[in-house]
Amino acid sequence: MVYEIGAVALDGIDTDDQTFRISTDRQTRDLSLSIRTVGLLQPCVLISAEPGHRVVCGFRRIAACRDLDLTPIAARTLPPDLSPLACARIAISDNAFQRPLNVVEQSRAYALIQRFSGSSDTWPTIARACGLPDSAVAMQRLLPLAEMPTRLQDAILAGDIALPIALKIDRLARSDARALCHFFLRITTGLNKQRELWDLITDISARDGIPIADLLAQEAIAALVDDRDCPTPQKVQRLRAILKSVRYPALARAEADFQRNLKSLNLHPDIQLQPPPFFEGKSYRLALTVDGRQALSRLQSELDKVIDHPGLLPE
Repeated sequence: MVYEIGAVALDGIDTDDQTFRISTDRQTRDLSLSIRTVGLLQPCVLISAEPGHRVVCGFRRIAACRDLDLTPIAARTLPPDLSPLACARIAISDNAFQRPLNVVEQSRAYALIQRFSGSSDTWPTIARACGLPDSAVAMQRLLPLAEMPTRLQDAILAGDIALPIALKIDRLARSDARALCHFFLRITTGLNKQRELWDLITDISARDGIPIADLLAQEAIAALVDDRDCPTPQKVQRLRAILKSVRYPALARAEADFQRNLKSLNLHPDIQLQPPPFFEGKSYRLALTVDGRQALSRLQSELDKVIDHPGLLPE
């Protein structure tokens, strides 16, 4: 590739055009320190576009130079008739061959290839040449991330919302998506808990014909979600309990009755009684922890409490 290397004034560079932006990192402190110390070692790459230049590579470098009020800056300028696909390949390669790309950056790269390649058959070849994984499954899985709202992309990168959940959120109506994004950002729990909460919320919404945003705005849920004094594990546990009581009211009542009856007995810790899963069936599990016959004998009266209680076990 032939570049024209020269000095370009910062006010002639259009950084509002983010077409070829790959990097999600927008902080410039490290670059500003480096440029202030030794200058701009790696010029940005621009392409001529009336009345100035579009950025192909180097958005952060340009931002750092603006922070330092350095102008003009050294730049490599591409010929104005270079194809968008060629520019995309340069932008992707500039990032992918320097460091591993995160999932949002990969999605942006795949989106550029899809936008400008004109043929899905060329995807693997172009992706491989640019330093990207060339799996069709990975491409299709990550592509939607490029069009997600910035807040949702940031939540994925921070690990606050798991990718499978984020993909589902992105398919919702905008108001529901915003509400669920806010919900998961406030509880920051793992994928399994996120899946369980997602299932409960969407099931209730579908069954009752209520928008997800309206469901999550209900006072009991909204107040708990935004309670900054409640530790996250307790918050998640209480939210699960609230949503389960709405989704499965009969099961919630059965669990509450069982726990209330069990607590009233004040059993010795060496006795553990567990109901059948979802209270389906009559097989309860009783576990005793003993170190000999005398210990077992001492628990006899505790077992009598369980036997004599009228509402704890079925007849």
